[in-house]
Amino acid sequence: MNQNKLLTDLSTALQAIDGENWRLKRRDDCPSSDAVLHTPHCVVFFVLVSSCSQIETAHKKAQSEIAALSQPRKPSWPRDKYLVLLVTDAEFPPRAQTSARMVVEDRFYCRKFVLHVYGKSLRELLNSLPFWPITPSFLGHETSISLGVKELLKGFDPELTSDLASMRPGVDRIVEKIVEGKYQLIAQSSSGRQFTTRESINLPEIRLTGLDISNFRGITCIDQKKMPLTADVTIVYGPNGTGKTSIADALEWVVTGNISHVDTTKQSSNEPDPITNLFSPDGTTKVTCYLNNDTFVSRAKNGGKETKQIDGNHAQDNRKVIDHVVGMKAPVGVTPLPVQRLRELFSGSHLLAQHNMRRFLEPTNASDRFDTLTNMIGAEEFVRFREKTASVNKRLETTLRDQINEAKKAQHESKNIENKIRQVRGE
Repeated sequence: MNQNKLLTDLSTALQAIDGENWRLKRRDDCPSSDAVLHTPHCVVFFVLVSSCSQIETAHKKAQSEIAALSQPRKPSWPRDKYLVLLVTDAEFPPRAQTSARMVVEDRFYCRKFVLHVYGKSLRELLNSLPFWPITPSFLGHETSISLGVKELLKGFDPELTSDLASMRPGVDRIVEKIVEGKYQLIAQSSSGRQFTTRESINLPEIRLTGLDISNFRGITCIDQKKMPLTADVTIVYGPNGTGKTSIADALEWVVTGNISHVDTTKQSSNEPDPITNLFSPDGTTKVTCYLNNDTFVSRAKNGGKETKQIDGNHAQDNRKVIDHVVGMKAPVGVTPLPVQRLRELFSGSHLLAQHNMRRFLEPTNASDRFDTLTNMIGAEEFVRFREKTASVNKRLETTLRDQINEAKKAQHESKNIENKIRQVRGE
């Protein structure tokens, strides 16, 4: 594939954006990136990879450059950074898919995506990215703020809270509007303010009480009686190879239909199924998760056919299973999170598996762990709102200090003029 044409196609996809700051550019401080998109919302690094064998190398090199740019974090750079590897190789074999999955699962410094672009529509592939397509929300014209923050800010000027929650207007313009008196800065009384909580809308606390595992990965059979999970904390211990990780994998699989660190798709008929235990007599695997509300969810797989049930009834999709286990779903009028995002939140916040903890703790410093944690629990929007509010406060303090100095200077000049007038009058 012609890489120059690919860059041209990228530029074409960005023509919907007006303004010099939103065009593709190269950066001297990130030489491995073929193009960098810098917007008020995020920074996106594009790297063209001509061979599948170079995926991991390209990822490591680009990530090291992005990490250097983040230390110390540049105040002019948005918090959200993305690295997109565009693989132009004609073939995309299983080994390349494994490398791509490892890159995507690495959440440190920035989020990563690997797109195999050969023979495919670049625009359709870009539509799969979280910051695409280019929409008013991407440019910051729409408010993106969680319901909890909205409730917390009840009584404050809605225009002010909307401007703080959106990508635009910027900090300078918000300060100008405050100085010009465009906002109502005195909040209305907060007495009687009601906050929506799990308890206030009668949502029960859903807890796991047991697991039945049959022929799943390294486990042939574990039933609920052998492993009750009614305690507040359950610790699974044992020598290497005894199936500890398989228990965490079973819980993640039965709830989300996925295992974050395993490619659950069988590549060919000659390869063993990564889900089913090798010694399964009929090639079937099944996991059942029992809950404290006397219901259960189960997932079974036989060959390429997978079934999922809620309390013995067929479940239409993975979202219904996750909603049932978590105990709540998106409120009416709120766009539900994509299933993949729900999977990330569940595995990141519910499963303290060894590989998750190691990936989170070993290679990072405190600021990296904070960024990763906010991403895991879906708090990026709140953090962005808080940082923008802090920037406005800091700019206001500077503006106020400058105006006080100007007022003192004007007062001093006024006194000098008054003294001169008195001298002229002979007073």
